[in-house]
Amino acid sequence: MPTIEVTEDQLDRLEAVRDDVAAALAGPYGHVRTRDAVAYLLDTYTPPPRRTPRPRRRPGPRATRLPNRVPAPPPRTTGTTRPRTRRTTTEPPPRTTTPVRTV
Repeated sequence: MPTIEVTEDQLDRLEAVRDDVAAALAGPYGHVRTRDAVAYLLDTYTPPPRRTPRPRRRPGPRATRLPNRVPAPPPRTTGTTRPRTRRTTTEPPPRTTTPVRTV
């Protein structure tokens, strides 16, 4: 049988599995070797379920594709956007500063 190399931590875990298998299956008079523990692990191993790729969804009436680029802004209008106002009163505009009197 080919040999495998394990680290000290893996060997400790394997011996713990061997002790558990011996206690559960061999009873007080049986003996379980390390190779029996490895065989038990290989025999009872169940692979995890494989992930299947999700099918690509085709765009339909509800799914719309967005453009890959940002659309250009709308063209600017010439002139100002706010309306011009005219003064309709004949009064002068109010003063913002107080006049200084000279004597």
